Amino acid sequence: MTNGDAPPDFHFFTKIDDRKAELTRQHETTRQSKEFQDQVRYLRRITRDFLKSTQICWFAATRYKPFVDNSLVFRSIDDLNQSVVALQTLIEEGMLTPAHREMRYILESSIKNLFVDQKAPTRNFEEKVMFLHEQVPRSSISVVDDLYMPFDDELKTTFIADIKGIYSRACAYVHPSKIQVDERVSLASIDVYIGFERPKDLERINKELFRLYEATLVLVFSALDRSSLGDIFIQWLDDEQNWRFHKGKYIKAISSIFDYKMERKERKTINKSNSGNAA
Repeated sequence: MTNGDAPPDFHFFTKIDDRKAELTRQHETTRQSKEFQDQVRYLRRITRDFLKSTQICWFAATRYKPFVDNSLVFRSIDDLNQSVVALQTLIEEGMLTPAHREMRYILESSIKNLFVDQKAPTRNFEEKVMFLHEQVPRSSISVVDDLYMPFDDELKTTFIADIKGIYSRACAYVHPSKIQVDERVSLASIDVYIGFERPKDLERINKELFRLYEATLVLVFSALDRSSLGDIFIQWLDDEQNWRFHKGKYIKAISSIFDYKMERKERKTINKSNSGNAA
């Protein structure tokens, strides 16, 4: 600093602190609003439904211990669920960019684990880990095209396109990208900083989460044998009327496979009879 330079105005930082305090007060009001709390409740509900579903799938898979012991999908359920729990925390704390990065990991790992299980079904766990390391590309999810899923060709094509769309969106937040920078600058210009998310920001990422979680459940379901999967739908999900993923078109398609089951037909007959009596 020369003699002619003005001393730094440290009062500038006081002004920043005052502005931050004002924004914090405003955001606290936003967080307590019905619109915001509705989105928080929805986030927690789909998180809880997803976690319970993967745990039920793991339990069903344990019918045959050698299968579950050597399955990358089911040996990775805890890792998958750890990411889902982390996602809820990140979103509730307003860290939406790291949340998108976690979303990519969930989808990518689920795709690749299922691919290995389907392509090397007779190998043990250690051999499958080596197969994953040596045979599965690290920088793409191209193997998704080779997965078996319980869909007809048309729906499988749509499902794969959706998966690639979800993955592409999440990838925009993994590496420096124009979409990431533009979004951050645009939000900052209207005083929406990290941790100051609006109800519509939560709503948008909740919609993305629903698509991700439905797709991931389809991948986990596809790792099960048809008998075990049928039991999950008939013995559990049919009684869980408020399970959020009943609304997903891919879950509906899988569920319809088991419409022939006598238990489901009897349940529908009883429900129809009860509805008639109530009228």
